[in-house]
Amino acid sequence: FLALHGEALQVRTPADVDPETITRVVVVDTPSRKRLGPAAEWLDLPEVEVHLWDHHLDGQPSIQADWARQERWGSTCSLLAQELKAWEVTLT
Repeated sequence: FLALHGEALQVRTPADVDPETITRVVVVDTPSRKRLGPAAEWLDLPEVEVHLWDHHLDGQPSIQADWARQERWGSTCSLLAQELKAWEVTLT
């Protein structure tokens, strides 16, 4: 995706992010802190809201989320598309 559409996104590495500016972390497609690399530290920052979107329900999640949408259904993208439809969001 990035090879074809990289100019459409502002991609940053965890080193490019100032942790003091983070108010919400959205974790997508994994319930495991180990898969987040250095970004896993952001989950423990004070006053940070954690959202989790995931379709993997195997094993015990290691991410404590303030809000989660987890279902063994299709893909994480399918969950998001279903939610956008329910919210009546029109994509451009």
